[in-house]
This record gives sequence, C-alpha cells and structure tokens, in this order.
Amino acid sequence: MQIDFKNINLKNIDLKDPKIQNAVLIALLGLIVFVLYLYFMLLPQIASDARIAGKTMKMRSDLKAARSLIAQKAQLLKKAGEYN
Repeated sequence: MQIDFKNINLKNIDLKDPKIQNAVLIALLGLIVFVLYLYFMLLPQIASDARIAGKTMKMRSDLKAARSLIAQKAQLLKKAGEYN
C-alpha cells in the first residue's frame, strides 16, 4: 500500500504507524545526505572554482597590460631613434 503524500493532514498523523515512521525516516535520511553532500562536496568545489576564476581574471588583466606594452614598443623605438 502506498502513502498518498498530497492528501496528508499534518494534524492527524499517527506517528506510531510503521508506514509513517518509514516515510519520515526516509525523508530525514534523504535530507541528511543532501546536507552532507552540500557541505563536503559542493561547497568546496564552488570555493575552488571561485579561486580559479579570480586567478584567471588576474592573468587576463596582466596579459592585456603586456599586449598594450608590446603594441607601444614600435612607438618607443621610433622616439628613441629620433634622439640618436
């Protein structure tokens, strides 16, 4: 026999019924597993990804600055040639 979760009246739940106890136990175990997954697996991965993204953004800004300096090299050589 299946439990109809749509029509459960929380005021009239018989917690001594083994079917209800099993349903509550499964729900609690599922919630505990989900919280443990978030804490030990997902949050460290998100933190690691955020650190990697920060390092990548810094590297991109450094590369942009280096490209700007390389682009100005010809102008600097031309100005240096004028003084010789």
